[in-house]
Amino acid sequence: MTNLSSLEDLIRAQDEIDDLWHSINKSPSDPLYYWISYATFTFAVLGSLSNLTSVIVLLRLSTHLATFVYLTSLALSDMITCLSIMIAQLLEFILQTRRSTSVAISLRQIEILCGALAAGGRVLSFWIS
Repeated sequence: MTNLSSLEDLIRAQDEIDDLWHSINKSPSDPLYYWISYATFTFAVLGSLSNLTSVIVLLRLSTHLATFVYLTSLALSDMITCLSIMIAQLLEFILQTRRSTSVAISLRQIEILCGALAAGGRVLSFWIS
């Protein structure tokens, strides 16, 4: 009997954890939030494409001059920032549709790593500048 009651307690505890997780991570109802998310993703895509174009052009010109090396590394660090922001925004969108707590927790951890990578890319851009 003890094992059955402890199993039921664990199932109830997991249901409570799931409910708490969903109440904390429910999608914001503010319509401005969605517009900001879409604008952020759009600017990150445009920034990635423009930085990729810059890297291609700068690599074809010359890699021996310090100015080209400086500009290429700056474009690469900005592209890292934009790509990690895009991934974080995509993960946020996926998290809003997920109901599995274990998958959501894993995606949150990846999202945190992408945020750290974006912050590192920004710091790298400042350092290069």
